[in-house]
Amino acid sequence: MLRAPRGWALDAAVLDQLRALRVTTIVVTDAETGTVYSAPLDAFGSHGVAFDRGFGPQLVLPLGYWSADGQPPPARGRPAAGQLSFLSLFEGAE
Repeated sequence: MLRAPRGWALDAAVLDQLRALRVTTIVVTDAETGTVYSAPLDAFGSHGVAFDRGFGPQLVLPLGYWSADGQPPPARGRPAAGQLSFLSLFEGAE
């Protein structure tokens, strides 16, 4: 799990291999909490954020796109719990 941006990341090459194998869903079990996260592999292509912090190209899929313990992901367009939404700070401002 990345801390910033908060989400699960995979090597770009691994994602390519999973696509070639026609994998449709990624499942990650957090060893610290036991939480089981799942997300469609396609979400990495449409919502993943590319980065390279010295370990080769990777993509992180923000937590807002992952189901946790079978619960659906947070509503699209809204931040996941614990994420800051700058827009909400100014709602109602004129």
